[in-house]
Amino acid sequence: MTKDYDHLFTGGFIFGLGIHFYGLLHYSFWIDHWGIYPFIVGAALIIRAVRTKKGLFPGMLLSSASVVLIFSAQLRDQIEWIHDLSAMIENYWPLILIGVGIWLLRRKQ
Repeated sequence: MTKDYDHLFTGGFIFGLGIHFYGLLHYSFWIDHWGIYPFIVGAALIIRAVRTKKGLFPGMLLSSASVVLIFSAQLRDQIEWIHDLSAMIENYWPLILIGVGIWLLRRKQ
């Protein structure tokens, strides 16, 4: 019997979306911020990395960056550049996704 981990990322991503949407509907304290979605992707990468031993660093990086962006409004004024970065990402995230998609399509396996 071979180990098949092909669906770990997809399952983790769908699981994370399900938890997020359930939380939005049923809990008043649930965070409704666009940064949750990259966090879910990062968590799915971490879930896959636990089994496959690949992709831990990108998952940790994406999850950490998402947490910083989610809570950037509550950070001190000493790191004002995060607000500027957050505003830029909010304006240009579709273009960023297109660029990442093109990079992934052209990348050699």
